[in-house]
Amino acid sequence: IRRQQVRMRRLKAFDEPWSDPARARVGAIKPGYYTRMGAAIRGATQRLLHRPEHQRLLIVLTDGAGNVSIGALPPQEESYKFAELIAHEKVKSVVINMEHAAFDQGLAQQLANHGRQFSACPCPAIRRPV
Repeated sequence: IRRQQVRMRRLKAFDEPWSDPARARVGAIKPGYYTRMGAAIRGATQRLLHRPEHQRLLIVLTDGAGNVSIGALPPQEESYKFAELIAHEKVKSVVINMEHAAFDQGLAQQLANHGRQFSACPCPAIRRPV
C-alpha cells in the first residue's frame, strides 16, 4: 500500500445483523500501513450521508495518530479539521481509543474534542475468537 492510498474496511454491512462473523471481523482488526485519518473520516462521512437512514453513526477505531495528510496541513491538524467539519453534518460519531494505556498520548481524545459530536472511550480488550 502506498502513502497516497486510503484503505477502508467495511466490518458490517448496513443490512447485516450484529453476528458472530461481524464480531470476528472486528476482533481481527490489526494495525498497519499509513494512517490517512482525515481522508478516512471524510470518505466515511460522505458514504454515510448517501444512506437513506435518518440516524447515522460513524465509529472511528484509532490511536488518534494520523501520520499522512491529503493536503497541506500536518496530519493531526487535518484530522481535527475534518472532525470539526462533520460535526455540522447529520452524522453522529464516536471515537474508540485503540491505543494501549501505557502508550496513550491522548490523541484519540483530542480528535473527539475537535469533533464536538465525537465521544471518546477507551477500548476494552477485544477477545479474538478461538
